[in-house]
Amino acid sequence: MSRRGRSHCELSAVSASVAAIARDRQLTAGVYSQCNRTGTVTYTPHANDTFSFASDPTWTWQEGSGQVELTGQRTLRVVVNPENYNASLLSSDARCPVADDSSQFTVGFDIVFDVHSGEVLSVKPGIDCTVC
Repeated sequence: MSRRGRSHCELSAVSASVAAIARDRQLTAGVYSQCNRTGTVTYTPHANDTFSFASDPTWTWQEGSGQVELTGQRTLRVVVNPENYNASLLSSDARCPVADDSSQFTVGFDIVFDVHSGEVLSVKPGIDCTVC
């Protein structure tokens, strides 16, 4: 049995690398007017935005040919600092109500990456919500 895996230190290094990549990545969100999509907005994170891991790695495995391949994903959450809001971001699907208080909102993105390679697998605008 073989294992394609990494030590805790290697996973931490990949996670730090992904955070650095995310700081330079253009994140895209749809812009809406009364639930009609009117365009897109791109946002490049600023130094005053918040970066955190929204989850521990999620692991899956696949068996075949006498080997087990272990793969993992993790979500890096980018929360936009209110100082960086603009009209397009506020009208986009990156803006979501806060679960405990629907009169409050947050603007952010979830970036899912492969814990082995650091490859970005997907970027989802909005934190814990679906707009329209």
